[in-house]
Amino acid sequence: MDSASNDHPSNPPQHPVLSRSPRLRAAVQRFGLVCLDQQWLGAKAQYRFRCARNHEFVRLVDSLCQPKAGGCRVCVVEDRDTRLFKLAGSAGVQCLEARWLGRDVAHRFRCHCGREWTRIGSHVLRSANCPSCKVRRHGQCMRLKDGLSRLQQTAAARGGTCLASRYEGGGHTYAFRCAQGHTWQSLGREVMRRSWCPECARLRKVVNYRHQDGLALLQQKAAARGGVCLSDTYNGSIARYHMRCAQGHEWMAGGKLILRGNWCAACAHDAKRLSIDDAHQAAAARGGQCLAQVYVNSTTKLHWLCHRGHSWHAALAAIRAGHWCAECAYMAKITNPDSKAWRRYRNARD
Repeated sequence: MDSASNDHPSNPPQHPVLSRSPRLRAAVQRFGLVCLDQQWLGAKAQYRFRCARNHEFVRLVDSLCQPKAGGCRVCVVEDRDTRLFKLAGSAGVQCLEARWLGRDVAHRFRCHCGREWTRIGSHVLRSANCPSCKVRRHGQCMRLKDGLSRLQQTAAARGGTCLASRYEGGGHTYAFRCAQGHTWQSLGREVMRRSWCPECARLRKVVNYRHQDGLALLQQKAAARGGVCLSDTYNGSIARYHMRCAQGHEWMAGGKLILRGNWCAACAHDAKRLSIDDAHQAAAARGGQCLAQVYVNSTTKLHWLCHRGHSWHAALAAIRAGHWCAECAYMAKITNPDSKAWRRYRNARD
């Protein structure tokens, strides 16, 4: 801690400010500064300084004495600007910014090929080279002199052909044709690493994923429903197969649907259809009768008779929805026992 009591009477201060703070004197010497103030105002005060480039500024003692503190901030910015453009020049690129923007800010650059890219300041201080040019130069350095012949030999060893006529490096894309006639584009280094036709690889997976007893499974599913599978070959669960149900309906269905339990859609539809028996049961449940003998559909009106002998026509859908004899419903609403309608209702009920 800086204090006036540290001064010894036999050692008079050489500078009114610097001699009161050894830390400040060391920082001033480290940055090549000159203290312009001649009066000590305490360790928490601000003092004026001048750098070697004659920039004058004001700083706190603690701020200037920090281990990671810089000296003249104007000089720091100028040095960063100089270093930025120097790095760009040594890398053969152009910095599109007018000055240094900061360590965490992206700076724009353009190479001699016209490519533009950005890089944050902290990365620029490490390298300002064009990433695309770097990759291209690396590819040229790593390019094999016999690269094309090696690609051709690799393709021939697998029964295929390399359709390229020029070798541009392992990172370049080339055209190939396999023994099955499939054509595709692939990186040269991937082919040299045993990569080959993606379509053939897909087809091999499809074959491997198939049930070995797939046709037998389809036949068993059909027999369990009283039907039969009319197809004689199995081509995977995605393929469609010819099926026939116990009622004689025939259709084409995906193998995975049959294996999951799906069956004849026509039979499912017929099972949902209502019949004249459903109409008779609905009437009997109300104590009445359905006088019709033919059922068309749920919206076609049928002849009904309630337990009191009232007759009317209504669709089966209305009966299933809860509707019944309208006359009985009307008479049930009469609450006045002295009305003629109530007496007629009682006589009819008795």
